[in-house]
Amino acid sequence: IMTTQWLLAAAAQIPPIYLDGKTPTYVPRTIAQGALLKRVYTIPMKMLGHRAKIEDGIFYWPGGMGNINAGIASAWKDPEMGPSFESGTVKISLVPQPPGGSVFPNTTSLLGEKHAITHYDGMWNAQGALKAISEQKSRSKAQAALIRKQVGERNRMLTTFTLGTKMLQQLADAGLDLDQLHQLEDMVAKNNNAAQGGPDSGPEWDRLKQASSHSVENVASERVVKMRAGCFHFEGANGIKPAQWQVTDPSSGETSMQGGMQVRLDTQYIGFQGQVVTSPLSEFYSVAGIAEWSYDQQAQMIVLAYTGFSVLHVFDPYLGSEFGAGLPAPKFVVSLPGGHSPMQKDGRVSTVAAPPKEAHELFNRLMAIPMDYGYLFEDPDVLCPVPANDNEVFTGVVKAFQDAVDELVKDPTMNLKAQDSIGFDGLMRLAPIAGDIVPCKANYLATNLNGTAGFDVFTCLYYTHGMLESPISKLFTKLPYVRNWDDGLDMSPTSAEANRKLFACSGDLDCAPGVEKCNKRVAAMRALLFATVDPTTGVCEPSH
Repeated sequence: IMTTQWLLAAAAQIPPIYLDGKTPTYVPRTIAQGALLKRVYTIPMKMLGHRAKIEDGIFYWPGGMGNINAGIASAWKDPEMGPSFESGTVKISLVPQPPGGSVFPNTTSLLGEKHAITHYDGMWNAQGALKAISEQKSRSKAQAALIRKQVGERNRMLTTFTLGTKMLQQLADAGLDLDQLHQLEDMVAKNNNAAQGGPDSGPEWDRLKQASSHSVENVASERVVKMRAGCFHFEGANGIKPAQWQVTDPSSGETSMQGGMQVRLDTQYIGFQGQVVTSPLSEFYSVAGIAEWSYDQQAQMIVLAYTGFSVLHVFDPYLGSEFGAGLPAPKFVVSLPGGHSPMQKDGRVSTVAAPPKEAHELFNRLMAIPMDYGYLFEDPDVLCPVPANDNEVFTGVVKAFQDAVDELVKDPTMNLKAQDSIGFDGLMRLAPIAGDIVPCKANYLATNLNGTAGFDVFTCLYYTHGMLESPISKLFTKLPYVRNWDDGLDMSPTSAEANRKLFACSGDLDCAPGVEKCNKRVAAMRALLFATVDPTTGVCEPSH
């Protein structure tokens, strides 16, 4: 297992990111003050049913309860781009994580999550969607058909490039200041020993909690304007861990044992988030900070409050100057809670060797094949038919991947990331097969704006990291075949013009039918959240 002490002893330098497989990008560190991110999740107990319970300060999350609807609201304070506020819904699932099973050190559990943002106030970056719209307009039917035929080859190149360069570990290294993490760990330990954990309070947290709760209660009536996905990892093996408990079925009165996860409430945990924004612009960010779980008795909901104190943010590096000229360069910002001294040194450590020359050659071949922006939005039943029954052994590429894993894996209770026996050669054997399985994941990878995104490097990063960090026994469940994960969210296709209108507005005339109201409540939000007012820009939303 990687420890902060071991990693800090390694040679210190700014870890490079090889976005093209060859050229190193060094992201400098910027020191800021106070929280960079405040995020609140609200999970109504009714979503979890009778198998969940709270007893003696412990929340019991039933196993098998994947894709639970929860609310989410976030307030960002970006030193370069300014403040922003967002809210929406999130699908989450809490699972244990084997030691060494993540790019983040010392973590033992994680929330798998996919965010559907329905309200956003801040700086829009729509260049990715605009590029997709422009490129599709310029293609003939023959060109589009040829690009569709090349999708399979491009997918295999992407999975091989992403896994072969260890892109996820590169980004994790560039976004984790181990000196800062060590200080945060000390703070959490002291606060928990002094019983100073518990729900955060104050106007910002109350507003976020309110927005998050509203979102999950109104999920079916909202229009999605932004989407991202990733994982939320936690340190704290004694507080969040597998458990079993007794439950009673209210309809029959029968009792049985239930397995799942237990979470000690009113306790602080170190938390890491790695997220990929898929629409309207491909982005990656990672966050390190402090998480607190609590229970709101009056509202009957679990509240997870997260304060981020470091953020690595990388925009789509493959946009041309026409669409990406206004995008900020990659950045890494760190801070500490108020009253604590700033970090004197950059505590990041590179753990990944430079990619071999073949990586850049593969990247050039990959980029020579144009992106198909419609593939992820095809009928999933055509792309990947559903197996006849739950016990059926999957055929074709899924079975080929399973056969390769069975041959390479020594411990099926672990995940691929923790399998030292696989090695790089084994991973490279799995990589192209993983590309062949993309059709069975397309429905889950699709974004909210039809035709505005494709299977790119960051989307592939999210896809392959799920394979690396999921328990091997769960890799071949029906998760790839889930059809209704959006649960009634408005994901309907819109025209290019309507897509543009979603991004920003100065008045109702800027908005399109269906999202015809320019919402300028941002002034009140910013006054409350950030003590600033900018009444000139709103967000096009439905009038209801």
